Amino acid sequence: MGKNSVRYLTRTALLLALTLLFQIQLKNMLGPGLHTQFIVGSMVNLGILVAVGMVDVSSGMLIGAITPFFAGLAMPQIMIPVAIGNMLIAGIFGLYVEREPWVGLIAGAAAKAVGLYFVVNFWIIPYYGGQFKAPIRDAMAFSFSWPQFVTAMIGGSIAIYLIRTLKKVLQTKLEK
Repeated sequence: MGKNSVRYLTRTALLLALTLLFQIQLKNMLGPGLHTQFIVGSMVNLGILVAVGMVDVSSGMLIGAITPFFAGLAMPQIMIPVAIGNMLIAGIFGLYVEREPWVGLIAGAAAKAVGLYFVVNFWIIPYYGGQFKAPIRDAMAFSFSWPQFVTAMIGGSIAIYLIRTLKKVLQTKLEK
C-alpha cells in the first residue's frame, strides 16, 4: 500500500468516524424534532464536503453512502435515496471545489434537495407510505423538501471555510 493510499484511507476513516460520531451523538442528545434535522443534517453534509475538499470526491461519496445507514430513518426504503443524494452533492461539489466552491455547493445542494423531494413524494410515500399514519407521511414529505437544501447549505458553508483554512495551515506546515 503506497503512501497516498494510506493517507487516503486514514483521512477518509477519520472523517467518516467524526461524521458518524456527530450524527449519532447529536441525534441522541437533541432528541426528535425539526431542530435535530437541521443540526445533524448540517453536520453530516459538513463531513461529506470536507472529505471532498481535503481527500477527494470518492472519499466524500463513500461517507455519503455510509451515513444514511446509521441515521435511524423511519423507513429503510429511504436509506438508498438519501445515500444517492449525498453522493450527488459530493460529486457536484467535487467538480467545482477548487475553482468555484460556492457554485458547486449551491448546485449540489439544489440537486440533492430536488432529487430527494421527488423520490420521497412520488415514489416512497405513494408505494410505502401506507405503512405509516398521515402525520408521519407529512413529516417525511416535509423533511425531504427544502430542509435538505438548507442543511446542505449550512454544512457546505462551514465546509468551504474549513477546507480553505485547513489547506492554508497544512501548506504552511509543509513549507516549514
